[in-house]
Amino acid sequence: MMDRLPDYMQVFYKELLHFFDEIKQQLVHTEGLSSRMYYAKESVKLQARAYLKEAEWLNQKKIPTLEEYLFVSLTSVGIAMLMAISFLGMGDITTEHAYKWILSSQNETVKASSLICRLTNDIAGHKFEQGRDHVASAVQCFMKQHGVTEQAAVEELWKKVDDGWKDLNEECFQPRPVPTQVLTRILNITRSLSLFYKDDTDVYTHSDLKMKQQVAELLVDPIPM
Repeated sequence: MMDRLPDYMQVFYKELLHFFDEIKQQLVHTEGLSSRMYYAKESVKLQARAYLKEAEWLNQKKIPTLEEYLFVSLTSVGIAMLMAISFLGMGDITTEHAYKWILSSQNETVKASSLICRLTNDIAGHKFEQGRDHVASAVQCFMKQHGVTEQAAVEELWKKVDDGWKDLNEECFQPRPVPTQVLTRILNITRSLSLFYKDDTDVYTHSDLKMKQQVAELLVDPIPM
């Protein structure tokens, strides 16, 4: 399996295997660990399949419709994978049922969070991304599909972000078959996006702009309590 991969991918794959081995060692006495590890690995597989589809679009120089794009990119943005992996250390709160819920294609809570993340990411980073080989962003997809300017596309996508927040808030106020702590984790990671993509600037990618200073203020030079 490993030998079939190109050299650069072998490096990543080895680190991925090491990552899961390390988690397994740290949580060796956790009840139900094998089931949790299974779903965490499944989330990575879903992520990889989405990346592969985007790579196909890039090689074909295809700009899909926004609907086609979001069908794939709401997975590739990684919210479900981040949730599944972060649940590994949450103890009995994250049951097998919670994992099935988080990875369900019908999960409107994760879908709303993923939509917010994907669109804010694309709005902030599409100009930099299109300066190199990169799959078309939501901005390019919307522009081509509707024949509008970049500014008009961005304005419409921000409206969809607002709708995503409305959907997420509604989901969090409705009874759900998972503990509140699970919903809170989804909500908190979505809230963090305002830090990464504030003022249409992608400080997640360009961490030297603001992120480095913010991390230092939080972890290196925190305000004394």
